[in-house]
Amino acid sequence: MAPDATVAEPPAPRAPRRHRHGHRSYGPVRRWLMFRLSYLALRTSVAVVRCLPRRLVLWVGEQLGAGARLLGIRRRIVRCNLAFVGYPPDEQSRIERRLYRLTGRYFADMVRGGDLPFAFDAASTEVLDGLTRQSAGVLFLFSHLGNWEVLVSSLIDRFPVAVIVAKPLRNPLVNRWLERLRQRRNPTVRFVPPVNALRQTLRSLHNGGCAAFAIDQYGGSSGLLSPFLGKPTSTVRSTAGIEGRTGCPVMGTYALLGPDNAYRVVVEPLPASAPGTSVQDLLDRHNALISAWIRQHPEHWFGWFHRRFKDVVEYV
Repeated sequence: MAPDATVAEPPAPRAPRRHRHGHRSYGPVRRWLMFRLSYLALRTSVAVVRCLPRRLVLWVGEQLGAGARLLGIRRRIVRCNLAFVGYPPDEQSRIERRLYRLTGRYFADMVRGGDLPFAFDAASTEVLDGLTRQSAGVLFLFSHLGNWEVLVSSLIDRFPVAVIVAKPLRNPLVNRWLERLRQRRNPTVRFVPPVNALRQTLRSLHNGGCAAFAIDQYGGSSGLLSPFLGKPTSTVRSTAGIEGRTGCPVMGTYALLGPDNAYRVVVEPLPASAPGTSVQDLLDRHNALISAWIRQHPEHWFGWFHRRFKDVVEYV
């Protein structure tokens, strides 16, 4: 080799592609295969668990949740979130153990489907009775606290029209299956994606119906910074904008699985806002309500598995 010849350096390894939400993004063929395998696994699980007693299904779900924790599935994200919002290490460990087990139970109930036992507490029953006597529409604040699917079946019978704003799942096969399942369970409810939600939401409220949004996940670049669990982060502004535009009553609600395997549904009204209250102040109020629920029942909140604070936290 000539003295002045240069040796070409090997090309640097390509970094894995990343999805816009931060997780690894796969190519179209592998994504196609993953979607179909996930769908097949889900349909097989549904067929099996529907043949088993609910108590057994819940126990199996709890064990699977505990196994997911041992395998480290999203464990780093959970620990990062718990530490970021200020829980001490011993409390983090306790919440984490209970979170995985309860998530397994909730998931088992959602997969099994069917009518689930639920009951309102006395205060919530009084609130709902008052709502049904008025003709104004009602805006419900949902969150991923407990079983949000139970809330739909427990509330819709009290309103002539109901619109539920639900973000589509990444897997289109699973999303279509879930949409058909929801339609069979609640044929009078319209589930709409956020991109098409505003017009249908306003129409439902104008006709004396209800609309429901879940605002406890990351709001993206279109959201507003608002304190959530004491930390400012992007939050979906939809509910605050609708409340400011319509002046409709706003109710927070959640359904938690109790020791007796029945769900306790809680409906908590927000005080009426003053005319001219800014969207920012309304959103802060909504976040404060949901944050208080999570602080009271942290092991029931599915949001610990999500990158809720990714505009301020570097998740690993």
